[in-house]
Amino acid sequence: RLEGLRKAAELETQLKNASSGSNLQLLTQLLAQAEEIGLTGSAVTDAQRQHGSLQEVALLLSQLQQALHARDEAAIRQLIGRATHASGKSEELSRALKAAEAALASIQAEAVAKAKKEAEAKAAATKQAQEAAQAEAAAKAQATQAAQAAQAAKAAQAAQAAETRQEAAVSTAATAQTSDSSAAAAA
Repeated sequence: RLEGLRKAAELETQLKNASSGSNLQLLTQLLAQAEEIGLTGSAVTDAQRQHGSLQEVALLLSQLQQALHARDEAAIRQLIGRATHASGKSEELSRALKAAEAALASIQAEAVAKAKKEAEAKAAATKQAQEAAQAEAAAKAQATQAAQAAQAAKAAQAAQAAETRQEAAVSTAATAQTSDSSAAAAA
């Protein structure tokens, strides 16, 4: 019985010491021992409260790590908000919070840079499309001018041919008239 009391007192001291620290595993073991021997009191209550806080911190750290790995901006923001309220409970969480804020700023800067590159690429593609459309319009205009010039050349050629035929007909008619006049004079 005396040994049991001494062990309970020793366990109570260990619980008080562990409650002021941040070793979740040690606190879990000590609380399990306290439960086995039926130990109650303020040391156990304080240890249980600290254990809950440490579990919350461990969960936040794990979730924050996952969100950072996934580069999930919305989840990181939400977890930063939750971690800010709990950061006084753990120095490790405070450091992780600062790292998460830096990572979030980096992710946001990358998103801005990516959006800027996409906008520049879109502007370049639009400009290229406009230049191509202008070149196509110029080519069509040149083709139209060339077709009109070819049509005008054909018309001029046809007119020249008609004029040549008319001259030939006039010449033939003049020759025939001369021949008729010569034949009439000879008769």
